[in-house]
Amino acid sequence: MWSADSTGRDYLYKRGFTKHTIEINGLGYCPRNISDDWGIREDDGSVRKVYLPYGIVIPYEWGERATIEKIRIRRLDWQPGDKIGKVIPPAGCKNIALLNRPLRPGDNVVMTEGEFDAIIFKQAVQDPSYVAMATGGTGGARLLKYIALLSLASKVILAFDADKAGDDVSKYWMDALNNAIRHRPVGGKDINDMYIQPINLNVWISEA
Repeated sequence: MWSADSTGRDYLYKRGFTKHTIEINGLGYCPRNISDDWGIREDDGSVRKVYLPYGIVIPYEWGERATIEKIRIRRLDWQPGDKIGKVIPPAGCKNIALLNRPLRPGDNVVMTEGEFDAIIFKQAVQDPSYVAMATGGTGGARLLKYIALLSLASKVILAFDADKAGDDVSKYWMDALNNAIRHRPVGGKDINDMYIQPINLNVWISEA
């Protein structure tokens, strides 16, 4: 991210990220499409090459020692209609959510699809009672361990994208949790769009 190639950080600055936010979230930059050897072996003993696309690298940290058990890469060469997704989880990653800190009983949890939305929310909203949680897509984080933790929250604010997919995944979580409410982004598709507008996220979240 901090090499002579400024493409990654220029992109994030355009999306509203500060240098401090980039650093504390460990965001990285993959300067080209590569296939890397992560030591993952097939059943026959051969080594599998893992595809890592050109783009912004988002680490998921988990546990007291901040072990990175998952990354997702936001492709910078993605175009609408592309057969390969906008965000790629390389092979070998665990199914975990991105959290700015561990969940505790009584928290106000803001759930988003995209990692950028969760990260920019915590940049804008400094209230420590709010926890930002990115599921990494509409199907992510549907695990009993998360449902159990989220059921103890003061409220779970479903800030998924303002589209049909976001509404559909919100219905899933409202069925799973008694304390979940849908709070659609306004003035754009997601929280990052709102921030760029700019829309005051502190005011918006207080209305949930």
